This record gives sequence, structure tokens and C-alpha cells, in this order.
Amino acid sequence: MPPFHSQHLSPLFLLPTELRHRIYEYYLAFTHSSFLADSLRPTVEYLDPSKPYTTALPSLPQTCKRAYTELAPMLASTAALRVYHPGARNGRRIGFAVHGRLRFERLRCLILIIDLEYAYWNEWLEFFGAVVARAEGLECVVVDWAPRRAAVRAGTWEVRRDAKKERIFLDLLKGLRGLRVVRFYGEMLGSWAEEVEGGMEGGGFVVRCEAGRWWNEPGFS
Repeated sequence: MPPFHSQHLSPLFLLPTELRHRIYEYYLAFTHSSFLADSLRPTVEYLDPSKPYTTALPSLPQTCKRAYTELAPMLASTAALRVYHPGARNGRRIGFAVHGRLRFERLRCLILIIDLEYAYWNEWLEFFGAVVARAEGLECVVVDWAPRRAAVRAGTWEVRRDAKKERIFLDLLKGLRGLRVVRFYGEMLGSWAEEVEGGMEGGGFVVRCEAGRWWNEPGFS
């Protein structure tokens, strides 16, 4: 590591700003190890304002003042929320991946990873609603959706239940007034993108629905 006064001579800072920011995006990308405290009690773990959830910053902004200055807006602006089932004898868990302190008011992009065989709406939808209510500044939401659609007969209570939960979920997204980008990935109703786009006021927003999974890291794809 060069002395502090010569850090600005690093080849990293000789690159164009746009390219350097792309490198930062790659550097800050979340992985399996980013989820440090998956919990059966996420409301207690993540929503208690007296005990804000905090993780260590990556090494680069800790050791380089200029890198910290350039990375600071990115560190607090993005978080990933994962719902998954770790095993047959364990309940479904919810976890956050963040860099530093989880500050809902500073979030601009939220990545929602539903890594379950079925939707199990009751396990996470209420918590997701509590999160977006605190993150009023969200501009981008990415939904990585693993659940497959259950084979049920039309008109059954399961179909009505899922339709109701889907409506609540999509209404939560449409209620984010600052939202400009929504990306759906995975097996889901093709109408989700149209539903959200039709419910967003004004213009200048993008809604996309893709068949593949967003997270291609082994274990998530």
C-alpha cells in the first residue's frame, strides 16, 4: 500500500471516472458471504431503530480516503434482501446484504431475492412492506423470483390467495413515488410488468420482465 499522500497516483485513479465507477460497481457486488445475519426474526434484527444493522465496510474505502469519497454514495444506496430456506429442518430466513450501516432513508436501489420453491407470501410480504415504507427514496427495485407456480385448479382458494398477495406486492411497488426502474427476473406472471407500469404516475420510468434469474452466482441460478 503506497503512502497516503501518493494514493492519488494509483493506476485506478488515472482511469476515466465512468470506467472507475464501473469497477466500483463490480467491486461492491453482493455475494453469498455478504448475507451475514439471516434471521428468523427479521423485524427485530433489521427494523429496530435503536440497534441499526451494521456490517464492516469493504477494505478499499477503509484504506484509501479518495476511494472512500468516491464510493460513499454507492455504499449506502444499495441493499439486497434475501428470503430463502436453508434446509428441511430450518425455517425460512430473511437477510440483508449491505456495506456498512443499513440506512433505509438512503437506499436508492433494493434487490429482492425470493429464493424459495414456492412464494410463501406470508413469510416475507409483511416485512417487505415495512422495508419499503422506510425506504421512501427508492428509485430502482430488482426482483429475483425463484418460486415456481403451483399446479392448482382455477377458482380455488389458493388461486384467490395468490392473486390477493400479488396485488398487495405490486401495490407496494406502485406506492413508491420516486421509483423509476423496476426489473423482474424469473418465473412469474407476464402481467406484472404491465401492472406496475400502468400504475406508475408520470413518465421517465422503465419496467422490464425477464425469464432468466438475475443472480447468476452458483447456488442462486
